[in-house]
Amino acid sequence: MDINKYVISSRIRLARNVSGIPFPRKLSDERAYTVMKDVFDRVSSYGSGNFHVYKMSALSEVKRTAMMERHLISNDLVKSGEYGAVILSGDDAISIMLNEEDHIRAQCILKGLALTEGYKILNEIDDAIAETVKYAFDSELGYLTACPTNLGTGMRASAMMFLPALTLNQYIMPVVNQVNRLNIAVRGVYGEGSGAEGFMYQVSNQRSLGPTEEGIINAVSDTVRSIAAAEEKAVEQLLKTRKAELTDNVYRAYGLLTNSYKMDSKEFMNLMGQLKLGASLDIIKIKDKAALDEIIIKAQPANLILLADRELTAAERDIFRSEVVARELLKLKAGK
Repeated sequence: MDINKYVISSRIRLARNVSGIPFPRKLSDERAYTVMKDVFDRVSSYGSGNFHVYKMSALSEVKRTAMMERHLISNDLVKSGEYGAVILSGDDAISIMLNEEDHIRAQCILKGLALTEGYKILNEIDDAIAETVKYAFDSELGYLTACPTNLGTGMRASAMMFLPALTLNQYIMPVVNQVNRLNIAVRGVYGEGSGAEGFMYQVSNQRSLGPTEEGIINAVSDTVRSIAAAEEKAVEQLLKTRKAELTDNVYRAYGLLTNSYKMDSKEFMNLMGQLKLGASLDIIKIKDKAALDEIIIKAQPANLILLADRELTAAERDIFRSEVVARELLKLKAGK
């Protein structure tokens, strides 16, 4: 089984707080600024130093939201005050949020199932920060965090999965219920409270207190492999029982995506889910299947506004989305 047919990306996130000062929501301006400066100074001197800092107050709401759509920052950081900031690596793989819910929330996102690799990278940066920043740590509770669910390792290990067959066959809820009993959560594309748009789901640990970092990574990785195996079986069943319907849906999706005059976000995500399924099964030939995920990002509301380089009403955005998606997809169609 090619696990990366079903795993889009892996993310490791570490929550940390500075010892001796309140959590961000109770933090004075001066101390919040000190957190930003101390962490950025340390990260800037780490490795190649290819990092850039962006203060939320210096960015427009559209730019902040576009970062969130790209999974570089959280919705909480989008809404943070003057002392919220993010440090990004040149390739956007590493994102260190400052003064969000916790003083420091660092994450590493890699393609495919690569939780161990992501943790190795992020752990080195975490150790580098800890050389000059004293973390809030308790011998029994581990790293102290604003939300009790993050106590202990302070780590969330997650994988973004593409699960169309389990969704279409209505097997996804039994899978969710089964993994919940293992303290693993299955959520929508933007985490807790979001929907599973485009058949995309986040699979992550629910507990960070008790298990070790290695134990969390192994538990999530094993669960992801199990879900991928279930998805592969569901795909086989779809092809045996509904291949004609599936093929028709894929080509209808491609037709609408490349010929519609206007399209809202919900319809776009549903159609792209169908197209990605068709591409993964070679029902429709796409030159670069991975590029479909980048098209999904480009077509999100805030990223569309940045691409247009002007303000757009909701109706104008839906028209522009159709133009962008059609243009990008036609570049990818085999034989074009």
